[in-house]
Amino acid sequence: MRIIEYQKSYLAKELEKIGNKPTIILLLLLVFLLIFVFTGVFSLVPLPEFLKFLEPVKKFFSSIAIFFLIVFLLFSILGGFEYLDSLIDKLDSLIKGEEGENRVIKFLKRHLSDKYVYIKNYELSNYIKNYELSNIETGDIDGILIGPKGIILLEIKNYHGLFRVSGQELYRKEKGKMRYKLYYKNPIRQILEREFF
Repeated sequence: MRIIEYQKSYLAKELEKIGNKPTIILLLLLVFLLIFVFTGVFSLVPLPEFLKFLEPVKKFFSSIAIFFLIVFLLFSILGGFEYLDSLIDKLDSLIKGEEGENRVIKFLKRHLSDKYVYIKNYELSNYIKNYELSNIETGDIDGILIGPKGIILLEIKNYHGLFRVSGQELYRKEKGKMRYKLYYKNPIRQILEREFF
């Protein structure tokens, strides 16, 4: 099976877009925390008599500790941690998605002959530019498998668990229970939104 990568994956694009922002934020937080701990400890430890001349330095470090505490609190209040959490969740989801896509490709390569072509990450926006579709989110088709018997569009998900499909709804078995619950990540709806294709 031959593989054509139409475009970079969403994960690769997102990593390019994000760049070094998370690393820089985490490093700054770590530096702030280390300075806060050092200055806080230094300002709290009583000085021995022979080092009393360092009292102004101790007050200075105490001010720095308070400054870094305020910066840390502002970062927290202004949503810095929520930003990092959402960024980590998004990247985790994209990584899992790409892992699933790679497992499918590996399986198909193992079981299909050279008569098949797999197009990876086909972007829909190129197709629908000419149409007025305001409520439809454009994205990509994870895979298009072209072979002697026709064309198959693949929407690949990397979900774990037992699932049941009923009509257009996807249900996931609850852990330790015999019942199924409506699953909020529904690839069926995602496919139906792109039904025009």
